[in-house]
Amino acid sequence: MRVEIRDYRGVERADIDMSLIALVAGPNETGKSCVAEATRAALTGNPIPIAGVLKKDAKLLVRDGAEKGHACVTDGEYSTMVCWPTGPTATAVSKSVPIKCSGYAAGFTHILDLNAKDRAKVLATYIKSMPTKEDVVNAATDAGYTEGAIAKIWESIEDAGWDHTYKRAREYTVTLKGQWQEVAGEKYGAKKGESYRVADDEGRSFLTDCLATAERAVVDTAGAVAVSESEIENLKRKIDEAAGVQNQIAINDELNATRDDLSKVQQERAAMPEDPDKAAAEPEVIPCPECGAALMIEAGVIHAYEKPKPPEALSPKVIQRREALDVTIAEHHEIIGALEQRIKAATKLTGEAKAAKARLKTIEAAPKLDEAVVELAKDTVGDARAALTSFDFKVRAYKLHGDLVKNDKLIGILAPDGLRKRKLAGKLDAFNATLAALCESARWPAVRLDENLECRYDIRPIWGASKSGQWRARAIIQVAMAQLD
Repeated sequence: MRVEIRDYRGVERADIDMSLIALVAGPNETGKSCVAEATRAALTGNPIPIAGVLKKDAKLLVRDGAEKGHACVTDGEYSTMVCWPTGPTATAVSKSVPIKCSGYAAGFTHILDLNAKDRAKVLATYIKSMPTKEDVVNAATDAGYTEGAIAKIWESIEDAGWDHTYKRAREYTVTLKGQWQEVAGEKYGAKKGESYRVADDEGRSFLTDCLATAERAVVDTAGAVAVSESEIENLKRKIDEAAGVQNQIAINDELNATRDDLSKVQQERAAMPEDPDKAAAEPEVIPCPECGAALMIEAGVIHAYEKPKPPEALSPKVIQRREALDVTIAEHHEIIGALEQRIKAATKLTGEAKAAKARLKTIEAAPKLDEAVVELAKDTVGDARAALTSFDFKVRAYKLHGDLVKNDKLIGILAPDGLRKRKLAGKLDAFNATLAALCESARWPAVRLDENLECRYDIRPIWGASKSGQWRARAIIQVAMAQLD
């Protein structure tokens, strides 16, 4: 691998062969750090290798007196380059992906400078310790989740990420606690929730039977003739309505008289002559084959046809009378229909009134009820219904308690220190083995990451080591990540 640097800060020109190990040495302020910065920029594709420098100030990275600079790293047929002040460009000699490494491998940043959460996230990518779908399925199944629910959990992890899914699970806890408080009437607590455990479904069946028995007792106590005031008022109303109906015999007499008048009018109308235009059609006339005279057949006998005289036109007086009779006939039909409906309605009201009188007579003859006994029976119904309602509330509360317990398990799975941390811890052994091998090659004390991803140098935490010890630990971890990168 070769590094080529031109006009970057204090470096005018540098061509370095890094096939094995390259030692860059010299007095202070001669450009050693600049060589590392430029190489770092080319390897990562980041043209700003110094923290705090903005892209708009990239021209300040060009050596004084030069217009532009660049850094290029070449490894056989692959290469990558950055230019100043125009920004990054990448050139691939072949069609393959150009050289590129991460900021952790190039020394831009270090995982020991990250907080525990971000450190775990970055390291998980390097050592491939992120939990798989199978890991989530196994953990969620142990927590009591169904196959369908687990599929939704994994879908959320894939779409929104672990942290977002973890946040949603925590928010769901707040929702469940609110529902529990609404049902139970008090704030949720794990011990309180467990105290809401109730008997199985047989317990509810018993309370349901108690309520049914109490309701039947109310009916039996009140008796079969116990009726409400509204029923009595309804019976009296039906009797009053029937009393206001015209006598049915009088309506029948009126109907019969109307029918007699109709019969007389219809007879008079039938006796009147019809219009000449409506006279019978003339018979079929056949000419005689010998003489041509008009012949006709009537009742099987052939005789000479004699044309009948044309009917006389009706007089205006006859026409006027006939029209009057037609109107009278139509009116009589209408009156008869109305009378028949009145008879039908009167018959119905009369029947209902008769039944209502019989019902009132039965009610009046029934024994008086003991109101105290009835009220006691009603109170029993109220107590039974309250007991059943309380049972249902406890069942609902305990169901919510179970959901909260299960959701807490899911939160434990999704939390940064949950399944991800356990999976990461399982992968740490291989990573620590890499660190140990590097330390042995350098003949330095062992460097490792503990279960909390805190760095240890020899037997002490890294912050307890000397400055040179801290530098060694950071260098070993950087080299290990560069190897993985």
